[in-house]
Amino acid sequence: MQKLICVKGGVKGTGYYHNGNTGMNERVKSILIVEDDALIAMNLSETLKSYGYVTEIPVATAEEAILRAREHHPDLILMDIQLAGKMSGVEAAGIIRKTEDIPVIYLTAFSDDERLKAAINTAPYAYLIKPVQNQELRTSIEVSLFKHRIDKALRESEERYHAVVSQAMEGIIIYDRGTRAILETNPAVRSLSGYSKDELLTMNIADLLPGLPAGAGSMTGQATGEQIKLGEMKLLRKNRESFDVECTARVIRNAGKRAAVCLIAHDVTERKRAEIAFSEANKKLNLMSELTRHDLLNQIMALKGYFQFSKSYIMNQKHAELVQKEEEIIRILEKQIIFTRDYQNMGIKKPVWQNVAALVNIASSDLSEKTLRIDTGRPDLEIFGDSLLEKVFFNMIDNALRHGDGQLTSIRFSSQETDDGLILSCEDDGPGVPADQKELIFNRGFGKNTGLGLFLVREILGITGMTIRETGIPGTGARFEITVPRGVYRFVRDGKPVAASSTV
Repeated sequence: MQKLICVKGGVKGTGYYHNGNTGMNERVKSILIVEDDALIAMNLSETLKSYGYVTEIPVATAEEAILRAREHHPDLILMDIQLAGKMSGVEAAGIIRKTEDIPVIYLTAFSDDERLKAAINTAPYAYLIKPVQNQELRTSIEVSLFKHRIDKALRESEERYHAVVSQAMEGIIIYDRGTRAILETNPAVRSLSGYSKDELLTMNIADLLPGLPAGAGSMTGQATGEQIKLGEMKLLRKNRESFDVECTARVIRNAGKRAAVCLIAHDVTERKRAEIAFSEANKKLNLMSELTRHDLLNQIMALKGYFQFSKSYIMNQKHAELVQKEEEIIRILEKQIIFTRDYQNMGIKKPVWQNVAALVNIASSDLSEKTLRIDTGRPDLEIFGDSLLEKVFFNMIDNALRHGDGQLTSIRFSSQETDDGLILSCEDDGPGVPADQKELIFNRGFGKNTGLGLFLVREILGITGMTIRETGIPGTGARFEITVPRGVYRFVRDGKPVAASSTV
């Protein structure tokens, strides 16, 4: 039910009513009547009040209408075209429209073409011929208020998007999907390319992005609004220089019109320069590391040779024990230097899909212990991992052998899918890991040997988002669980990925 607000002294009242259609409280709309016939103005005012609107005190001249519109900002104006005074209602509406966002409905006794054309130029929301039926008036007012609300929301939305687009650092290009003619660009495109707006509107998208695939113009397989990653390509400037940009695109469909494509080009020149500089610096560091490691290993090899000669001069048991300890130190140093090579190479190559069973077989073939039984698990499991993934399984098997205390006879790999991904387990029947060391064993330097094996395992797995933990029961064997996220594992049969959900 609408709550009516009284008007005192010509000042618009304020109040709200509950709109049953929207379920919200809405402000009562005010209407300014501009009519030089006092009787008609009074009848209109009473009629509008009966419909629940607030009415301003009617005015009779265009000058008063302009002043009242600026001071009181009514929600709608009912404007008679023929007014008292020198200025017409159409002229008044035109002036109001320049400064105020108020919808206007013309009420006039004239329907000639000349007046109609003049009225249309001021963009009225309705044009009603007197005498007007009450229901027709009410319907026109409701439709006009609703349309104005939609228009206002649309303008505000357009202003927001225009602000975003015009201020964006990325180049935004809209071009015809069929002809590939450029339809619109933002200032960033003009800045990046060196072309003016008028020049760009005469060009084809291929003039700016000669490497853009022909299929990117049609994108027939793409749904409207779906983002398409086009990757990196060269954008050609007006001076014929080119630079690197990363492009994405979306298809825009217009009802009844040919679809367009919105392409966004992000300048990645600085990033590419940084990548090249980083790559060159990395190559130099790697070369220095390789040369240093090579020289150190040569010196260790020579030192080991001298130790072999020195053994023939051992005079007593105490001397022999010292030599044995010195040899052990040299062995550890050699392993640590080799570890630096593995750690340096980690992450250099792109991760690839690798068969787990095959990696376990390769890793176990390098071990001297041939009596150990190893179950590789399901043969169709593949993991997306670093090129050093084989080291993971080698170190896990080697670690089990080193800590088996002579009772280790078997190692079993198995896998189980979970809601979050896959658990890849490595279990043995050795003595297991003490409860207070389950986290420490993955720290660099922990343990009897070099303390680098399980540390390297965790680092290699982490490259593609995998984690590892020890969950075995001390005294019954060790159990390492590798958590593999979804998308990082798959099951392959006959060379093709297949869906599977089972434990093996």
